Parts: sequence; C-alpha cells; structure tokens
Amino acid sequence: MLKDNRNYNAQVTSNTAFLKALREKLPEFFTADKIDEDGVITSQGTFDFEKFKKALAENSIQTELTSGYQLNFIGKDYAKKQAGEAPTTVVLPDKVNNEQPENQNSQNLFFTGDNLEVLRHLQAGHENSIDVIYIDPPYNTGSDGFVYPDKFEYSDAKLQAMFGMNDEELERLKSIQGKATHSAWLTFMYPRLWLAKRLLKETGVIFVSIDDNEQANLKLLMDEIFGEGNLAGEFPWQSRQSMQNDTDMSNNHEYILAYAKVRRIENRRLKESNAQVWFNSESFAFLPKELDQSRYDNPDNDPRGPWKADPFDAPNYRPNLTYPIKNPNTGEVFMPPQGRHWRTEESSYLKYLEDNRIIFGRNGTSKPQLKVFYEEKKLYGEVENSWWTAEKFGTSTQGTRRVQELFPEGAPFDTPKPVQLLTQLLKLTTRNEREYKILDFFAGSATTADAVMQLNAEDGGNRQFIMIQLPEPTFTHNSDGTKVARKGSESAFKAGYQSIDEISRERIKRASQKIQEEKGGELPNGFDGGFQPRISRALSDDAIRVSGSPGRRSASFAGISFPVTLRAAS
Repeated sequence: MLKDNRNYNAQVTSNTAFLKALREKLPEFFTADKIDEDGVITSQGTFDFEKFKKALAENSIQTELTSGYQLNFIGKDYAKKQAGEAPTTVVLPDKVNNEQPENQNSQNLFFTGDNLEVLRHLQAGHENSIDVIYIDPPYNTGSDGFVYPDKFEYSDAKLQAMFGMNDEELERLKSIQGKATHSAWLTFMYPRLWLAKRLLKETGVIFVSIDDNEQANLKLLMDEIFGEGNLAGEFPWQSRQSMQNDTDMSNNHEYILAYAKVRRIENRRLKESNAQVWFNSESFAFLPKELDQSRYDNPDNDPRGPWKADPFDAPNYRPNLTYPIKNPNTGEVFMPPQGRHWRTEESSYLKYLEDNRIIFGRNGTSKPQLKVFYEEKKLYGEVENSWWTAEKFGTSTQGTRRVQELFPEGAPFDTPKPVQLLTQLLKLTTRNEREYKILDFFAGSATTADAVMQLNAEDGGNRQFIMIQLPEPTFTHNSDGTKVARKGSESAFKAGYQSIDEISRERIKRASQKIQEEKGGELPNGFDGGFQPRISRALSDDAIRVSGSPGRRSASFAGISFPVTLRAAS
C-alpha cells in the first residue's frame, strides 16, 4: 500500500503539484489521459500551450512578457517536488484517548506527526474545507533550534536525474541539510504553505506569525504561492511593552501576514446589510468588529441617544458639493478645506440642520460636523486597523502568564502567543452563527486550541480546531548518554516533558478544564472541550492489512482500522 505511494513519489517532479492545480482550474487546456483496456490511466494528458495562447489572443488578453522578479533559493525545486508527493505514513486513531468521555463525540482533532505528512493526508478529507489557518512557525532566529530536517531520501544520482543538476548544484542542495540558512527555511516552508492553501475554502484565510529574520522572505514566498492580490494584510503586532536595555534599539514588535485563498476586491465597504454580503460571498473579507459604544455620548440629551461628531467634509474637490455654510451661532462662513468637499448636497445639509444632526463644535463656534448616532450605526460595525496594539491583542508576557496559570508547577514554554491575539483573529474571521474549522499545523503550546474553546464558551459558537504537532524531543544525549535539554526546549525539558506534542495535548486538557470551571452553569450547550488524537506513523506494508475493492479500500494495523490515503497530496 505505502509502497505504491513511494513508487509514485519517485516519479513526482517539481511541477507535479502545479500541473494538478492548473488541471483543476483549466481542464479544457489539457489533452485527454491515456487509458488502457482495464481502465487504468497509463499517462496523464499534457498542457496544450498553443491552445492556451490562442484563447488568450481571442479574448484580447495581453501576452507580452513584462519585467518582473521571482523568488529563487537553493532547494526550491526539491520543495516543489515535496508539495506534489503522496503520504508515506498512515494515520492511526488513539483508541484509548478517543474513548475518554470528554473525547468520544468531539469534533476537534489533534495529529501527532510531521506536519508535512499530515497535511498530505488532510488533502483527502479536508481539501477546500478549512476556514482559518493560523501558524507560528520557527522564526529562524539562530536560537530557536530550527534546522532543515529533511535527510534527502534519494541517492545523489536520483536527485541529479530528478532536477537536472550538475555536481556543483547537487552539493549546494545538500548543503542546506541540518542548516538554518534562509534557503533552508524557505525549502522547509514552501511545501507546507502550498498544501495549506489547498485546504482553505474559497472564503478562507491564513495568518502567519513571523519576525524580522524571515519577514521579507516570507512575504515573497506567500506572494508566489497565494498571489500578491490575495494579501489581506501585514500587521505589526506589539508583542512586548517592556524595553530591551541590552541593545541600541528595543525590538517590541512582530508581524502577522494574512493571505486569502480568494481576496474580495469589491464590496468591502461597511453597510447595514453587511452580514449577508459577508456570509453569502465566495471570497474573503475581514468581518467588521462590534461598534465601540464608549466613543459615543449624549451631551445635549438628544432623544435619539448617544452620538459622536464626524467631519462634514470629505476628500477630493467636487463642484456640486462645494458651497458656503454659515455658522448660525457666530455668523462665520465656512467653505470645505482645500481639496475637499462637503459630504452632501446643500439641500440635504439643510435637512440635517433642521433635524439637529449638524453641530458646530462642542461650544458652537467651529466648522460644521455631522452627528452620527450609535443606534443607527451599530448594525454596520466598524473596521479594525492594521496596527495591533498590546492593549487589544495581548503580549508575549500575557501568553506566558496564561501558560503559568495552567502549569503552576512550571511553565514548559518561554514565549507562547497570548490567547487574546488568537481570539481577536477569530473575531475578525468567524461568527457564532455556523461551524468553522480552524487549523494550526505548528501547534506548539496549543494557544490556538485554547482560543477556540474560550471564544466558543464566550459566544456559543461552533468552531472546531485541527492541531498538528511533531513529536519533537525536548532533549538530546551528551557524550556519556545523559539526557540534556535540546536547544529551544529548555523550559519544556525542565518541566519534565519528553516531547513537544505532550505539552500541546496537556495544554488543551488543562485549558478545557479551566474554562469549564470558570463558566460553570453559563457554559453553552454542546460545548466541545475534548479532542480526537491521531498519530501519523511510518509502517511497513507487511504490517498493514488491506481489504476492500479499489476505491473503497480500508486498512488496519494491530486491530486498529484507518483510512487509506493514496496519491492524494499533489
């Protein structure tokens, strides 16, 4: 069974994943597959470039090459090949944990294994089904323990044949193994982001945390995989408030890059019917946040309730909206500031004035302003801004406090993300009206799962999490065989954990218990505080028992049944 996948992978090239995506989007430009008498595809159809060029010309689409740039790095072809490969492991359910009362009916999933392998498996059942992805990958700081993990399973001769490399190019490719170079990091990230994109719904979005070390490279990589036009935002997050005094500039921020599967181009302006526009769309736009009532007051006891004063002028000069306005209190005449116009025609202005919707400053002596009432605007909501402050989105220190709260015997992570950051992301992308699937394939301290459960407990939503974490050891052995903490895992090892996935699962259990204790009788019906554990495991074909007919095959190992995933990743 897995041998078939390994044989398939040996034939995968650096353009296999791209061709599959192209075939799905533009099937009319591919020749027919060749099929033998048994109905088996012997060779797939090829892309008919001449037909494609003809279609471009017939539709008056410019085909001349323009100047541009692209991201190239050592290992890119190998990374693209990995994106097209099928899984060479099986995913086994953890029967003991799944049968625990809190987990039996849970819709949440936790996968232990290499996230690249698990992402390949997820293509079979979760393609185009994920609403939100958040990841906090290695930052490649030099102190976070990141090195490129792939051991290049193919021989030198096979690698050269696959990618048409000479000896020098082969040596450069293999030079990234076990290294923390920019090329090594990009080679690591490329296939994971490619597969992640395929999991997103058309309305889905991915958020990636990063710092200055790889921010520029990540932006170029995301542009290539998701498309520049699908950038939803690049948000500086104030990750700390205290000052670093051991250097010449205190670095108090990180970045979060957001890319949509399909970014909405039009109809992003807030309006009363916002909800229907947002939920019935086939593209992504950020949801409006709840209107901040604290910015509205009612100093004149207007019967329509609290209001705030907005400028009555707007950008750009428009002759039909340029006229004199006389302050009835002082007699002073105002014209729109240079290069601007009034918000309405004069007839509408006079109606606003009569309806007590125009004020001239709080003391009545300034230029005109428009009274905007809270009750009339609350259905619109308001947009979030791109500067994510510590006060609203939390800090790394708050993330550490949450972990210390859950692990009073000793926090196993040094700088986890704050739950507040993730709940704010989810509020910008999800509501409590329907189900959502949220994926985090660098689970780490499992802040994402904690945030999903907290927000569901708060608003009664039905968000489901899918977490993936490598069973990365927290230790290594020194020369005399003694266990010592691995670089970047000192806190976890000191706390007694042997692998990072242990911490992830324990965090979810403790967070769920604390949420239920704090909410008590206020917990929404159907609250899901459990999860179904799965393990990605390499097995020999001899250990796997396969049954069923082609297309309806199942497999088992040691009496545990599991789905068969064949050639599903590309």
